Amino acid sequence: MSEKTCYLFLDAISPNRRCLCLDQELEQLCDSLRRMGQQEPIRVRFGRRVFFIEDGEKRWRACNKLGHRTIYVVISNL
Repeated sequence: MSEKTCYLFLDAISPNRRCLCLDQELEQLCDSLRRMGQQEPIRVRFGRRVFFIEDGEKRWRACNKLGHRTIYVVISNL
């Protein structure tokens, strides 16, 4: 199984609708992303037409909330 690291548009990634993030945790992560940027990529897999998040749901949500257009990812099922 090979992996690829790249940037993807946020709207190409489907969030997990069942994931619950506390507002306080999300705000703390947003503050961290504003100060330091994204330090680690999220992990996604490709399915039919979109990418699905395997790890990094909160980082995706924080980037989305901050208005970022892209996010650093590892695609795990190439």
